[in-house]
Amino acid sequence: MAQKIYATSPLIDEVDVKEVLESRLEEAYQGYYANIQKQYKEVPNVRGMSGMDAISILENLGLEVEVKGNGKVKSQSISKGTDLKKVKKIVLELS
Repeated sequence: MAQKIYATSPLIDEVDVKEVLESRLEEAYQGYYANIQKQYKEVPNVRGMSGMDAISILENLGLEVEVKGNGKVKSQSISKGTDLKKVKKIVLELS
């Protein structure tokens, strides 16, 4: 019986996993980006965060980020609570 099922079932030699994963990743990113855009209306306080985390958050909010130094965020040029619609670029000083 199993041989008959196996013999009449179509065989798939290859599965394009890369295409499936890329599609799911893009969907997940778009959902995340849309959620962040809804959630944040003001510049967040990123002082004390690692530079990479702060850059990621701010760029996902649509800001252009300039970085001086490396390490953790010591100061940010735009104060927290500033309306995101009024800001295009922020400078982070790291130490």
